[in-house]
Amino acid sequence: MNWKQALLIGVVCVVSFGCDDKEGRVGKYIEQANASLVAEDFDKARIEFKNALKIEPKNVDALMGMARTFEKLQEWRKAVSHYRAVLEITPDNIDAKVKLGQLYLLANEGELAESLADEVLANDSVNQSAILLKAGGLSKQGQQAEALKLAEKGYKIDPSEIDGIILYSTMLLVNQRVADAQTLLQQESKNHPESVSIHSLLAKVYINQKQFILAEQELIKLAELEPKSIQLKNNLAQFYEEHNQPEKAEQVYREMMAKEDDNTAPTIALFRLYMSREDVAGAEKILQDQIAKDSSNVELQFALANFYLQRDQQNEAEAIYTKLLKGSESVAVRAKNRIAYLREMQDQTDEAMKLAGEILEDYPGNLEALVLRGQIYLKRQDPINAVADLRSVLSSNPDNPAVLRKLAVAHVMNKEPELAIEMLRSVIVLAPKDLASRASLAELYRQTNQHALALQQYEIIEKTTGENTAVKEKLVEAHMANRDIASAKEAALKMVDMDDQNAKGFHYLGLISQAEQKHQEAISYFDQALAIQPSAAEPMGGKVRSLIALEKLDEALSWLDKTSKQLEDNPVPYNFKGEILLAKLDYSAASKAFSESIKHGSKWWIPHRNKALATLALGNREDAKALLKKGITQTDGAVRLRLELAGLHEQDNENDAAM
Repeated sequence: MNWKQALLIGVVCVVSFGCDDKEGRVGKYIEQANASLVAEDFDKARIEFKNALKIEPKNVDALMGMARTFEKLQEWRKAVSHYRAVLEITPDNIDAKVKLGQLYLLANEGELAESLADEVLANDSVNQSAILLKAGGLSKQGQQAEALKLAEKGYKIDPSEIDGIILYSTMLLVNQRVADAQTLLQQESKNHPESVSIHSLLAKVYINQKQFILAEQELIKLAELEPKSIQLKNNLAQFYEEHNQPEKAEQVYREMMAKEDDNTAPTIALFRLYMSREDVAGAEKILQDQIAKDSSNVELQFALANFYLQRDQQNEAEAIYTKLLKGSESVAVRAKNRIAYLREMQDQTDEAMKLAGEILEDYPGNLEALVLRGQIYLKRQDPINAVADLRSVLSSNPDNPAVLRKLAVAHVMNKEPELAIEMLRSVIVLAPKDLASRASLAELYRQTNQHALALQQYEIIEKTTGENTAVKEKLVEAHMANRDIASAKEAALKMVDMDDQNAKGFHYLGLISQAEQKHQEAISYFDQALAIQPSAAEPMGGKVRSLIALEKLDEALSWLDKTSKQLEDNPVPYNFKGEILLAKLDYSAASKAFSESIKHGSKWWIPHRNKALATLALGNREDAKALLKKGITQTDGAVRLRLELAGLHEQDNENDAAM
């Protein structure tokens, strides 16, 4: 062997050992990560999978493991991105497709879930997981009967599979086959006596069927199945709370407090139970007693401080936060943040900003301080800086509904409705039951003339809230904007059926009749609205418009004279009278009517504008300008009057005055 051969063999050996070492390290990290997953140490699993991916970014096992870890941590977006990464490397990975589809179901994206299921079924028509996924996708799209058929088919492929049992039972319930679902779950609970999922669903069925003794038995069994599960014990205690058995609920919580190494969760749960009983002193004592037993429990101290804040005992809260400033670094920062929030509550925003700034100087990514500063920027009408801070929070915490809501407000303030819509849509994906955000989203859709989408949100709100007059009003308006007169009329009729003293319901019916060119019918509805609210401007104007459409101007004037006498200090009928006289070209009489309207409501900008128009029609431009100036003063600077005056100056080449 010459030296070249020896050198070549040496290089090959070094490279080989390097490769073996690299693969070995990746394998070791994945093995450790999987063990951490089994031990439910998800943060550790994340670190170990991350280490593996640093060495080999496209390792499918590590990507799948990281995706599963993010699922356990309920960081859904990150789980989705990792499953997608797997599919970019191995497009036919069935497990990744099914898992990704299940996450789409969580996000109510039924079509996307169904599409992934179809991809799997194209190559394997009896794949149970894909059949169940497709059933779930169809259900999310409202196709419940078809979803039930598929769920039954999937269940029968392997009746021992827990996911199949749960989905089939759920589809039976959705299709109103409660007895069949209950029978199935009872049988399968015997076949799978240790299945938490089956017993949990059976307990829910018993509760919905008001079979409370059986429900209690299931909940006790669940707590016994997993004695370390605080959530299952909480479920039992909450069942007792909801069914007026507070003593039993308290017993469960006190047993947890005695047995658990960390008694924070059961202590706070018991505290809330006492608060629900309106036993404020008892609730306070529970926290104080546990803090006295364990002065190192900072969570209970923060809970007590929050209790004091809610009771408007700010000095007591601040005393606790000040004491916590002497704790560990993380506790001290948290306490300082709470003091900053307290200052903001006290309207000491400069001090709050100073404290938040100090925190961010030492800890630039501190989320709580960024949220507070963004909130203060919003209060100061500074949307650009608010967006900057809140976006920083979102970059590391993308699934935070509260931050997304604040960002939506900032974008609205910054006249960016489409970005606000994007934020609110994200909120609804994360929190589908957040009706306030749905209502805000619907309003933004309405403002941007996306009436069909606005209607969709109002219909979801109505299904959730039931017979709600305020929602019905929005539905009527959305149907009208969407030019669906029949649906608008149906919703308006339901409004007056729900409350025959609802003036708005009759007003809407009048508007709908006007849209149908049924002016006599419209007048009848407006009269019914005015009988309930005689001074309401909207039905008053509606009636006037219908009388004008019927060319009954004199009847309209006579009715307005009568109405103005009945409503002595109401400016509205005088203004409508002036508008009719303007239409009749009787400018002098119109001007007098507008003067009467101003006399009774000088803060209202419309009669000021109308009197100026009447004066213009009489050829008195300078007088019209003077009237607008006077109106601007009396209405505290009404923008519409300023625009009218600027327009007159511009027409007369008085550009400096216009500016």
